[in-house]
Amino acid sequence: MPKKKEQADVWRPDVYICNDCGHRFAEAEYIQKEEDGIIFQRTVCPKCKSEQIRLSSWSEKDYNK
Repeated sequence: MPKKKEQADVWRPDVYICNDCGHRFAEAEYIQKEEDGIIFQRTVCPKCKSEQIRLSSWSEKDYNK
C-alpha cells in the first residue's frame, strides 16, 4: 500500500548554481568571516568565490515528466 502524501514532495539534488558566474557545482566551498567578533561560515562558489549561490530544486512531479 503506497504511503499517503500530505505535502508535495520536493526532490533536492545537491547541485548549486552561482548567481554571478552561472557555474553549476555539486560541492560548495566554505569560508569563514568575522563580523563584530562573531565568526560566520559562508558557502561560496568554488569558481568565482561569490556568496550569491542557490540550490537548484524541482518538484517531484516536474522531475518525473
